[in-house]
Amino acid sequence: MTWPDSSDLNEMRRMKDEALAALERQRETAKETSRVWREETTTVTAEDRSMSMTFDGRGELTGITFTGSKYRSMAPAQLASVIVDMVRKGRAESTAKLTAHAPAVPGLDLDGLINGTADPADVLDKILGPMLDGMDNLSPENMRNWFSDDTRKDSRDG
Repeated sequence: MTWPDSSDLNEMRRMKDEALAALERQRETAKETSRVWREETTTVTAEDRSMSMTFDGRGELTGITFTGSKYRSMAPAQLASVIVDMVRKGRAESTAKLTAHAPAVPGLDLDGLINGTADPADVLDKILGPMLDGMDNLSPENMRNWFSDDTRKDSRDG
């Protein structure tokens, strides 16, 4: 392989600038997602208004408030059903708030990322993949070839 000429270097600079700009856009979106994760809360109330639950930005239950005494007269199975339904609803609403602000990454399992079940390697591939598409000239092998001693000697000779 020969040493890259000025048009190759200009193309590499353009690709680098585009990748960095895309990374900055994703970074800004991720900052807003982080803010929602840290600061937002969601409160859901039972249909019969017997209780409410509060969830943090990640969808974790942070509080339960019982209203009145209706919950005391509920059968245990009924009370358990109301609690489970409210937890599902609260988590879903919290997750919806978070994903509304999350970076748009095609194919990324946001729910899995939020609840900790997403494969970390898959997450990195989905996030970094689009920025690296079309950068075949910047593969490690090409970079080694461009900067090897034999290549520099060949380009200086002729």
